[in-house]
Amino acid sequence: MEAAINTALELDPDLGEAHAGLGAMWRYKGNSQEAIAAFQKAIELAPGYATSYHWLAEHWRLDLNRPDRALPLIRKAQELDPLSPVINITVAETLADLGRHDEALAQIDHSIEISPAFASAYIVKSDLMAWSFGKLDQALQLSDYAVELDPHSLSACVGTARLLSHLGDDDRAIMNIERCLELGPMLGDADKALETLAQAVATGWRGNWRLLLGLRSLDSIRDDPRFIAQKLILERDMEAQLESYLSSRGIVYR
Repeated sequence: MEAAINTALELDPDLGEAHAGLGAMWRYKGNSQEAIAAFQKAIELAPGYATSYHWLAEHWRLDLNRPDRALPLIRKAQELDPLSPVINITVAETLADLGRHDEALAQIDHSIEISPAFASAYIVKSDLMAWSFGKLDQALQLSDYAVELDPHSLSACVGTARLLSHLGDDDRAIMNIERCLELGPMLGDADKALETLAQAVATGWRGNWRLLLGLRSLDSIRDDPRFIAQKLILERDMEAQLESYLSSRGIVYR
């Protein structure tokens, strides 16, 4: 990727799309300052290129936890490319991050109207219905439908398992996590299984982490340091939740 971007910039230093790619590369490397500068240069050189605004918005929202800075950027991207499914659901996610849940729901319904077969829209709506409006049963229906539309979607699979766990159906939650870990050609491939597990954790799997201990598909990697690292993330998360719960009831943890 880096070589291709550099070649493009050598051929045309004023190519806005190449500067957007440069911004994405710096973002991936964790250099926020360089990423923002590259995205801003891309916008300056190609102000009609929606992707630059979108990628910069996502950097502000996801990496810097500043949805307020992201919203005008993603709105501009939407203005430039109003039929983009990805941009439209990002508008909804940004509104949700700002606590503007009714607006986010209206936006996601608009996204579904534009692209009714786009699975990610139903995943976003499922999350919104579950964790902002408390409608877990409706959220589960949406998540199941997302899996129907895209059986290989890790986000949909993990989202369904998370909801099932909260609804108390641990058996079906286990089946879904098993399925998440077996998506793609990973049987017998420890690296692929660990990569997918890490994605599942990053995506938001925060159900009962003990479910992981019974997964047959993890037997071959249970002692791998990378698996142990992911398990520690879940353990610490559950411990923090327990501490918060006890504290809310005036009980000192430990």
